[in-house]
Amino acid sequence: MIFCFLCGQKNPFLRLLFGVLNLFERIKMLESICNTLRNIGICIFSSGFFLIQFSNTTDGAWFSIVEGIVLIFVGSAGELKSQKLSDKINKKDKK
Repeated sequence: MIFCFLCGQKNPFLRLLFGVLNLFERIKMLESICNTLRNIGICIFSSGFFLIQFSNTTDGAWFSIVEGIVLIFVGSAGELKSQKLSDKINKKDKK
């Protein structure tokens, strides 16, 4: 792994990528990542129900339903957290 002399981290690409962005842009990026994660969870969840209806073996379907629920929960929680952070920043800017 390449060591970055600019930031002192072992993963220079992510550090440089997030170092260029200001805090508000980072929060918006986090919000879009969580939204995408939630949408992927919805797709996996619905495909699990499709498998239960039209498949003989339902073990994988149940795993995909649970995985979809977890992804929906994590994505929604992350999006709510990023919205709270952006609201906090907006309140500080107004003062």
